[in-house]
Amino acid sequence: ETPQKKKKKKKKKKKNRISSYHEMTSSARQIYVRFTTRSPEIRITETPISVPLHLARYGLSEVVNHLLGWETHQPFDFVVADELLRCTLEEFLAARPHISTEATLNVEYMLVLPKPLPPDDIPHDDWVSSVCCSGSSFATGCYDGHVRVFCMAGPDRAHAALLSSSGTPHSAPVRATAWIEREHDAPSPSLLLSASKDMTVRLWRVPSAPPSSSSSPSSARSSSRSDSTRPPTAPSSSSSTSTSAAVSPLQPVATFVRHSDSVEALSVAPSGNQFVSGGWDCSIFVWNVDSPAQPIGEIKGHTQCVTGLSWVVRSALYSVSRDQTLRYWDVESGLNSAVWHSPKPFNALAFSRDHGLIATAHSDRIVRLWDSRSADGSLVKLNLTSHSLWVSSVAWNPANGHQLVSVSYDNSVKLWDIRTTLPLYTLTPHDDRALCVDWLTGNNSQMILSGGQDSKLKIHTLKSPAPSAAEGS
Repeated sequence: ETPQKKKKKKKKKKKNRISSYHEMTSSARQIYVRFTTRSPEIRITETPISVPLHLARYGLSEVVNHLLGWETHQPFDFVVADELLRCTLEEFLAARPHISTEATLNVEYMLVLPKPLPPDDIPHDDWVSSVCCSGSSFATGCYDGHVRVFCMAGPDRAHAALLSSSGTPHSAPVRATAWIEREHDAPSPSLLLSASKDMTVRLWRVPSAPPSSSSSPSSARSSSRSDSTRPPTAPSSSSSTSTSAAVSPLQPVATFVRHSDSVEALSVAPSGNQFVSGGWDCSIFVWNVDSPAQPIGEIKGHTQCVTGLSWVVRSALYSVSRDQTLRYWDVESGLNSAVWHSPKPFNALAFSRDHGLIATAHSDRIVRLWDSRSADGSLVKLNLTSHSLWVSSVAWNPANGHQLVSVSYDNSVKLWDIRTTLPLYTLTPHDDRALCVDWLTGNNSQMILSGGQDSKLKIHTLKSPAPSAAEGS
């Protein structure tokens, strides 16, 4: 059979499926829709077809499965007018009178994101208060004063190996960590910052030697302590298992001293040559990475603890504080050109380069999304309300601009798609408060890393949505 005949045969099958579908649904109230997708392997005709208005996700999934000729039902998600459909088409359109029911409705479909795999964990000697990722490497900051660097040597969570640890720890808990990424450091950065309650910021050089097999999470797990009841300000008295002879120590490069209280937040300039630090002294200091003696600038304006920083482009900086303000600064001049007010204090922020949106974590259990391009600084674009206690940290997925993850004192990790106000998944991996979160997207995989007061770093692997192997086209 020639390729042309096969193509004609396939087209005829699709036409037959569409006509048989019309016969099944002709009695209900209808609307014309055009199904579109960004995945060529599941593409069906883009010719408008009529579907019943009472259909929701499940019913529309049946339609797409029928048109694809799949016998086994595969769940789909649907995007209408830039929103994920979470009700019937009739209810959706009734709440949006500006969308005409007479015109053809464009409906984008995609396979549902599978639930993240059960988590693996990397035990630490005290609370895990910070995690930051770059490429296939990730670093943790701990309440025992140590900074630890791991390398993901394979496509799944079983391949995480301890690469290095701070030989001389901070004298108080670590509150923030940040990679310094420069073009010549590719594929993985070699410099790392850590901020602590000891009022200092330290710069570390990460050794490039590959980790030995004896420094895997399983070996660390066997000898790590499980006590997570230490007070927040008391560093662990015993040395971490990560400081064994099998692990290369992080090499101290410089210590930045100017803050008069705990340093809570860090952010590195896009160039990798400068960074900012902020904390309980209400100040934001600007530093040159290669000149630790004195800060090159000080930004003042917040009246309470600075809890989050994001240096987004050249001289543009966002900061949040417990004084209930989100501020936009010009780093060079130190001028504060925009202020957004929140009804409750800010605990953290994350900036999305895809949408220009700022996600913020709050003590009133809400994740708020702010549009940085909006002229009206009093309005929030979206409130995500599902946590039952303080939201402690947020992070955007660098591989998918619609996805956001948040962690909370309610022990949970929530995965969001910002096209709906309902979480995609709620995970409860921690036995105590979840404190920090970030995404690891190296090695063609996507993982959510979260740390908490249970003294564990949890690793959730996300599987890419894919049709069942048994299904044909």
